[in-house]
Formats: sequence, structure tokens, C-alpha cells
Amino acid sequence: MIVRGGEKRGVGKVRAPSPAPSPTTAHTMSFLEHLEALRRHLLRGLIAVFLFSVVGFVWVRWIVDHILLPPLYSDFITFRVLCDWGVSWFCSEEGSSAASGMRFQLINTSLPAQFLLHLQIAVFSGLVLALPYVLFELWRFLKPGLYPHERRWVQRTWWLFAGLAGCGLAFGYFVLVPFAVRFLYFYQVSPAITNLISIQSYLRTFLSVMGASLLVFLTPLVLLLLIRMGLVTVEGLRRWRPYIFVGCFVVGALLTPPDVLTQILIALPMYGLFELTVWVGRKLVVSTDSQEERVGEQAVDAGPGTELPVQNVGEDGMGVPVAPGGRSSGLSEEEVAR
Repeated sequence: MIVRGGEKRGVGKVRAPSPAPSPTTAHTMSFLEHLEALRRHLLRGLIAVFLFSVVGFVWVRWIVDHILLPPLYSDFITFRVLCDWGVSWFCSEEGSSAASGMRFQLINTSLPAQFLLHLQIAVFSGLVLALPYVLFELWRFLKPGLYPHERRWVQRTWWLFAGLAGCGLAFGYFVLVPFAVRFLYFYQVSPAITNLISIQSYLRTFLSVMGASLLVFLTPLVLLLLIRMGLVTVEGLRRWRPYIFVGCFVVGALLTPPDVLTQILIALPMYGLFELTVWVGRKLVVSTDSQEERVGEQAVDAGPGTELPVQNVGEDGMGVPVAPGGRSSGLSEEEVAR
């Protein structure tokens, strides 16, 4: 039947005005075919990780000298900038732009440790460098099963993910790692205890701090997904705003020396991410509500001779008509077919 303006006229199939084709209409793959397709994408991703790991294995000395170790030294760019800003804790006694006492020696306490460290750095380098291609292969596997609007949403989310991940890694490397290393190195329970830092200990600290920074910066994306799914509300986040604000400064105080400027440098970006999440979440909710209101108004204003939108479009191109207010007309698919 065709529903026009609330009336039932004629006999036929109900079709949406411009229904988006279902991902299953073109070809329906079996479970084993899905596994075979996934295996091919994963295999290409693993090959990319292996090739980039070989590159990391060859260039491991450059990676160690120019990426891994610089946050240990007093002439690291973060320390020099803070010293130029007048933060005396990062300056030497002569007032130069290099903090004193930070060029310590890393030690090795195991015979095969340096060779294993070589392999670990190569594998981590391969994972980081191949990550964009691995995500691209994952996207190629998921893309055929998505509707056009879902593909557009995933593409926009991908750019947000890339931006937040890049900011998180940069913030962790240039801010969190230098502060954490300097604070932990100079922290003493007793002057009788001498710090002898092993390379394994430093690598664990480096990776844990970088991973924590990455997770913190990806939190807004997770919250936006929860808001879109209806599991978290913007109003609930607003009610937690005072506690989040205080919590950011508490975390900044724990990660930095007793200096107001460095605490602010840590706390403000964390709180800014929270406010960004609230702002984007509000825009997302308003956009969704406006779209639903427009659909409802079009259904209410529809007069005789106007076909209503159809939802639940199946493989046969048929659907169930939507009554004013967005509710189904109550007809089952079998009734519509008859």
C-alpha cells in the first residue's frame, strides 16, 4: 500500500523517495569470505609493519640519539624555552639557557639487554610508522559494509583522530616526558641514595608517559562517540566541570615541580580538551535534534498526495512508512508486501 497524507490508496510497494542502497544489496558475503578478506588486509598490514621495522633496525642509532635520549639532557628545547621565560628551576646557577645537572649516564645491567633493546626499538618504530597504513587497510575492510552517511562520518572522525593523536604525542614528548624525567631524577628520599638509571627503566618510563598522553588526548573522541550513542549526555559533563577543573590542576601538580607556571602548562591543555569535548558534543546534539525536528515537521505538514518518508529499507527496496512524529505506521513488512 502507498500512504498519502494519512490515507491508504491503491495497492503496491512502499518505497523511500531516495533510499540509500543497503551495503548488503550488492553482494552478501559468507562468514568464511569475511574471514578471508580480513586475513588479506591483516597480512598486508603485517608486511608494512615488518618493512618499517627493518627501517627502524637500520636507523636505530639515529632514533636513539635524536628521539629517545634528548629529553634527558639539559639543552633540550623545552628546558631552554622555560629558562628563557624565567623559570629558574630549569636554569643553571649562571643563568644560562641550559639547566644544570641533567646530563646523566644511562647504564646497562644485563649482557643481552642492548641487543634486545635494539629489537624493541625497531619493532616500536615499525608499529608507529606503519600505523597509518594499517588503519587504511582496516578502513578498506569496513568500508563496503557501511552506508554513505556512515562513511562520511568515519572519514571526518579519522581526521579528528589523527589530529588528537598527533597533539597527544607532541605534548607527551615535549612536555610530559621532560618534566617527568627531571622530577623523578632529582627526587630523593635520602641524600645517601644515588640514582643509577638503566636504559630499560628509562624506556619503560618513556613509553608509559607517551602512551598516557596519547590516551588523554584521545579521550574527547571516546566521549563524542559515547554522546552520539546516547550513553553520555552533555548536561552530565557540564555538571562534572568543577571537579574536572580541579582534577586537571591536581594532575599537573603531581607531574611537575612546585612551580605555578609548569603546573598551568600541564593543567590547561587537559582542561581545554574537556571544554572542546563539551562544545563539540553540544553541536553534535543540536545538529541531531534539528534534523529530527525537520523530519517531523515535514511529516506533519505533508498534505494529500505527499508520500511520507520510509524507514527500514530492506534488500527488496521496500520499507515501512513513517507516520507524523517519526513513528512507524504500524504496518509490518508482510502487510506492506501484500
